[in-house]
Amino acid sequence: MTVLRAAVAAVLVLSCEARTAGTRASPPASELPVSELTTSSTLAAVEASSLGAECVVPSLGLGGVDDVRGLTESGPCGVEIWDTEQPVAHRCGQGGVTKPLQLGRLLAGVLPLDEATTSHVKKIFEHGKGRGRRADVVGLVGDSITVDVGFLGPFSARAARGRAVLTPEVREALTLEGTTTIIEWFQAPVDSFCCVYRAARVGADVGWVLGTRAGARERPLDVLIESFGPAFAVILLGTNDALGLGDAQGIVKQFRANLGVLLATLEGRGVIPILTTLPKHLRDRRMPDCGAQSNGRAVAMTNAVSAAVAEIACERHLPLIDLRYALEVLWAHGVGPDGVHPTVYELGGGGTLNEVGLQCGMNVRNLVTLRMLKVVRDVVMR
Repeated sequence: MTVLRAAVAAVLVLSCEARTAGTRASPPASELPVSELTTSSTLAAVEASSLGAECVVPSLGLGGVDDVRGLTESGPCGVEIWDTEQPVAHRCGQGGVTKPLQLGRLLAGVLPLDEATTSHVKKIFEHGKGRGRRADVVGLVGDSITVDVGFLGPFSARAARGRAVLTPEVREALTLEGTTTIIEWFQAPVDSFCCVYRAARVGADVGWVLGTRAGARERPLDVLIESFGPAFAVILLGTNDALGLGDAQGIVKQFRANLGVLLATLEGRGVIPILTTLPKHLRDRRMPDCGAQSNGRAVAMTNAVSAAVAEIACERHLPLIDLRYALEVLWAHGVGPDGVHPTVYELGGGGTLNEVGLQCGMNVRNLVTLRMLKVVRDVVMR
């Protein structure tokens, strides 16, 4: 086993200690989902158990449907959907680019808040009241997947009429009191979906958000908090951290450390962090499929970083959107032809939350994000 293979396999073994007895043992490598693969021919030893009885993260136990095709160090290697589903993924929701879906399966990516998490977010919220945090403002933190105007932008009060389409079932899942939904809650007096600074940038990693990169004049996180005072922050980071050069274990360790600083900063300033697991990495044609810097390694590292996000959410008792699990049932796992970014429904945009729009990755991200905001808002406003 090469150093890379050993390192990646090691970082993919999740060791979050069970807080109660009864967690399941990890399955043997031969039984692991083939969608969770490392570089070379080794399947990642991903623990398919819960992180303690009170913290179950579905994406850590995914059953794979991907067809591993001769994954070796020298190639050829890859996953079947890279050739079959991914090239036409941009046409999600149209023609034959659909899959049978159930709203309940998508919403299963919105993890319920256990007692410890409920207590913790209430404490952060109360702390934030004394610091001027606003319960009707949400901040967005991330990379290009968050910069994308298809993410929550269609729900802005300033969006063109008809940009947001909700089925009755979706509307019910997002309703607060009466006929008001979580969408209207965050539209006024400050429109969080269009007019609040996003601490996000194409290519951003956690270090950029913290302002630790060379030449940084300000911390994007500070700008977000001080300018708008959000009580909540939705975070999706790690895709670019996962693509870093160097030792695999070191990359994950540094990511955990940096994310810990970011979360401590938010909590200390009265902002409730809402974490999000990462979409899968598919084929990025700028990379070879095999080798030290390849799609194979990117798959493994993205798996590892996404697992670290889930683990940290459990450890810190923070809300977690398991986006990876929600996207699993979509065409090409909700990822577009570039292998990185979620698909958006071409005929109606990311605000189309119906049977056709919810065939697409960004539309599902909007659904599960809005639902989690409702869940957390309801808890702290009781």
